[in-house]
Amino acid sequence: MNLCSRSLATFLGLSLGVLAGCGEEKSDSSGPDDQVDEPLPSEGLNPGECTDGADNDGDGDFDCNDSDCAGSPDCSEANTPGGCSDGADNDRDGLFDCDDPDCAEDEACVGLDYEGDDPGECDDGLDNDDDGAIDCDDEGCEGFEGCEDDEAEEDCSDEIDNDDDGAIDCDDSDCDGSSDCEALGTATNPATTCLEIRDEGVFDSDGVYWINPDGADAFELYCSMSYEGGGWALISLLGTCSQGTIQDTVTDLTACSYLSPERVTRIASAGNEVMLRTGYTFYELTQYTLSVDSSAVEALRTTTGTWHNGAEWSDWDWAEPTCPVSDVVTGWPEMYMACGSTTGVHWIRQSAGFYFHQRTNNGGTGLNELATTWIR
Repeated sequence: MNLCSRSLATFLGLSLGVLAGCGEEKSDSSGPDDQVDEPLPSEGLNPGECTDGADNDGDGDFDCNDSDCAGSPDCSEANTPGGCSDGADNDRDGLFDCDDPDCAEDEACVGLDYEGDDPGECDDGLDNDDDGAIDCDDEGCEGFEGCEDDEAEEDCSDEIDNDDDGAIDCDDSDCDGSSDCEALGTATNPATTCLEIRDEGVFDSDGVYWINPDGADAFELYCSMSYEGGGWALISLLGTCSQGTIQDTVTDLTACSYLSPERVTRIASAGNEVMLRTGYTFYELTQYTLSVDSSAVEALRTTTGTWHNGAEWSDWDWAEPTCPVSDVVTGWPEMYMACGSTTGVHWIRQSAGFYFHQRTNNGGTGLNELATTWIR
């Protein structure tokens, strides 16, 4: 065989070997144990994924809004834009906004004072944040262990809904029976004056009410709520009586009596005006005069006062206001007499020891009227 024939045979052999190799499948000798599982995608798996603005795990939640980022320093309450004032628990640690220590240095929380932000504030009896709510009544103390079982009671006079039931003070059924909610002028809630009752508008009819001018003790008096603007307290009913008796209350409109000097001074100290009314029956007291300065009521604030002190009145004949010393009467119910004149006003004691208030006509004859004294 010549050289040319050998070369051709070699070429043909190699070509057939290549073709045969192309028809064989490559065998895989690796088994199941040799496979490596790829980790499932998770937000925050790689650094920066909780702040890159991308939904790296394709679950629809981005960055710190994805639960996978909970606990990441990038997602603390303070590191979330607006996280200290958005009302959300951004780092899911159970604490919101400024209640979360992460926000201690945030500008939204620096200097913020609320009940319970310092130890002991929820049981110290003080309103530490000046919002009107104390200790467990303040929302800032919610969760404080001393407040968990605390059931707020309604304070019936502070204008606050203490028990958060939507009803305030006397509108709350919890206040039923409270003295704070009894009508003004009653035995359990006496008024300072008849005028106070009128001003409150609870009662607008004439009648007997409870009064306590200075907090010492309460007593009943008849109040006129309709005459001359109302608010007048009756302190004497005399005049045509054969005898008038001293009383601790003046409520019987059929009996002549006058209030004790001690109680008159208390009522006068809370009042500003005096009115004298006369007529032929108690319900027909059509004639009256009013004090026009403070002298009249000031004279009733002591047990030795007199209307000979220059007191001025709106009507009636106050004849001979300048009297000899021997004729000047002093001390309730002796307040004034027309000094030797039979006309004018006589609010004096009779010689028989009975008190007799009246005014006389120009002829010096008594008008036989009932005479009453009032303070407002």
